Amino acid sequence: MATRVAVLSDSHVGQRISVYPDDFLARLKDFDLIIHAGDHSNAASYTALKTAGEVVAVFGNMDEVELSSLLPARILREIEGVRVGVMHGWGPSAGLEAKVRDEFDGLDMPVDVIIFGHSHKPMDEMVRGVRMLNPGSFSGNITDGEGSWGILTIDGDDVEWEIVPIGI
Repeated sequence: MATRVAVLSDSHVGQRISVYPDDFLARLKDFDLIIHAGDHSNAASYTALKTAGEVVAVFGNMDEVELSSLLPARILREIEGVRVGVMHGWGPSAGLEAKVRDEFDGLDMPVDVIIFGHSHKPMDEMVRGVRMLNPGSFSGNITDGEGSWGILTIDGDDVEWEIVPIGI
């Protein structure tokens, strides 16, 4: 049976949007897992996601100190035999995926997929044998201004990725 994962990043709750819409939080309850790749902005954002289901999250560069002390910078988790890394990212967008990829080199368990954020640009690219996925920014993407999030479906070796645009 496939595992469905809702993937978010760069929500910026309290900065760019006030709260997650109630209908969105209700929709998250249909997923097996929620992954957030940082820049929640405040603890209320993280807490709201936890009301919708199991959350795996890292902190981002715009998160309040409370979150940066609560959440790790990097996570590695196995989902149906697929090794998934999660990290926010930092610095300029150019070359970001390669920098994030480098952070997972040399670990005891190699990664198959890395989910990251920071750039506010949806992405699905291979970097040195690892699939790099970015859901874009929930609060608005750089490319078109509309927000987005992702749906990751893992069914054995089959890994599917879908970007879901949202208008906020």
